Order: sequence, then C-alpha cells, then structure tokens
Amino acid sequence: MADPMRKARDGDDSPVGVESDDLAQETSAVDRKRFRILVVDDDPLAVRSLVRVLHAGPYELDTAGNVTDALRLAAKHEYALVITDYRMVGLDGIELCERVRRCTPETQCLVVTAYSDVWADLVGRARSQVFRVFIKPWDVAKLRIAVSEACEEYRQALARRPAT
Repeated sequence: MADPMRKARDGDDSPVGVESDDLAQETSAVDRKRFRILVVDDDPLAVRSLVRVLHAGPYELDTAGNVTDALRLAAKHEYALVITDYRMVGLDGIELCERVRRCTPETQCLVVTAYSDVWADLVGRARSQVFRVFIKPWDVAKLRIAVSEACEEYRQALARRPAT
C-alpha cells in the first residue's frame, strides 16, 4: 500500500489520509520515543502543509479530513497531540478536542484557525484545555516549538497517570 505521508512530503496532489483499516493494532502515543500526532482539517492543502512542517520531527503522523474519521482514529489510538482546524463541518475543532480528552485526558490539543476572533482562543482554552491556538497562516518556527512543548506536556501528564 502507498504511504500517504510520502505523498504529502513529495507533493503528490492526491488526498492525504490514513484510514483506520490501514493502521496496525492499538498503540501508545509514545512508542519508540516518537510522539503520535493526529492532524485534522477538512482542507487537504492545510493537512499537507502541517505534515510537511512536522514530518522530520520525532512524530508519527496520522491525518483525517473530517471529524468522523478523526474520532474513529482517536478511538483506536492514543495521541500525544491532536492538531485540528477550528471550523469544520459537523463538530468544530474544540468539540473534537473535548471528545478526545474525555477518553485520554493527557492528550494535548492545538487548534488552528483562519478566523482571528478572540472567542475561539478563550472559549477553547476554558472548555477543553486547548494547549494553544494558532491563526492561519501560522509561523512555522513557532508551530514547531508549540508542537514540541505540547508533546513534552503529554509526556509529563503520562508520568502522572495513575497505574492501572
């Protein structure tokens, strides 16, 4: 099967995405010291852009083009970080973060939006503990730093997780 991340890195115009059927059994978000990140946006160009920014880091990247696919992936895998667009069809990115964090409270969420209204920032942080909000177009260096910090916060939260 073709690697969808390779397509994103090499500039292939086909949609980027990882179907849950293509993924192996349930995995931890920090297997092999790589942080598992879910990128969610209904704009395929935004997904490809985020993948390009992050592909060289210590990350295993999954992508979803809608909230339904994102929730299906989140039910199967634990993510260190969910990077999601704010405004999408169906649930918005903040609601997606709330649902993911109900199952795995340690998961960090970073919301990107083309809308610079302060409401998204304030409500998102208060309602679902969004780690950070970025306005599109984002500063690549700041985004990489925020992703790294969010993954470190996830690692620390895992260390505080009660043993089961």
